[in-house]
Amino acid sequence: LRTVEQAWERLCLYAPAGFLWTLNSGANEEKIASFEDRMGLVLPMQLRASYQLHDGQNPAHYVEGYQMPRILSLAEVEQHFSSRTYIYSRKSDLGLTLIPVAEGIAVAEETGSVYKLLGYAGEPFLLHHTWARYLAIS
Repeated sequence: LRTVEQAWERLCLYAPAGFLWTLNSGANEEKIASFEDRMGLVLPMQLRASYQLHDGQNPAHYVEGYQMPRILSLAEVEQHFSSRTYIYSRKSDLGLTLIPVAEGIAVAEETGSVYKLLGYAGEPFLLHHTWARYLAIS
């Protein structure tokens, strides 16, 4: 798959009943730029495109037990960073700034690669080289 749009189409096609109701509407460019300014980071291109399509998933409508963790909204990502509850909120041991995007999942600001987080003791490990690929096979 080449684009985030194609990945979302595929994900929605094979998602369980009710999945589409969990998706928030997309964030506009001003919201994303404001988020990046406040956080002092730049979203990787595919992650930015994804947030333009869907600003995460609404926790009130999320289907429990779905195989893919709920995608956080930009406001939730910011909350993770600012509350310091997120262990990898800045430079990780990998030398990357990992942006939390779902429970236990982060995207590297510098590369756009997707990492699985193993909590405080574990080193993050590479899941996929692109956000679109992660979405497509989830």
